[in-house]
Amino acid sequence: MSRHVYVPDQNPLVIPSNKYDFTEPSGRAKFIAEQESSIYTGYNQDREEVMICLEKGVGCIIKTKHHNKPKWWECLEYDKDGYLIGESYEPDI
Repeated sequence: MSRHVYVPDQNPLVIPSNKYDFTEPSGRAKFIAEQESSIYTGYNQDREEVMICLEKGVGCIIKTKHHNKPKWWECLEYDKDGYLIGESYEPDI
């Protein structure tokens, strides 16, 4: 996963690329604690589409549509402390 998950796009709920380090539990925990519950979208440094489904103070699911699997979302679920608790794939319907 890229160090900074987001670069700006047209969605108003895009996270600034330099505020959170999503490669570390502490960076994910900071995001989960500080941001409002919502769905955030953007692109990672590899220009792969990313969506974060956040429940403030509870956890989040980071979904990534990788270039090598464009019809699938990789879904990584994290607890409030930023630790991985689940991994799955969903079809891009």
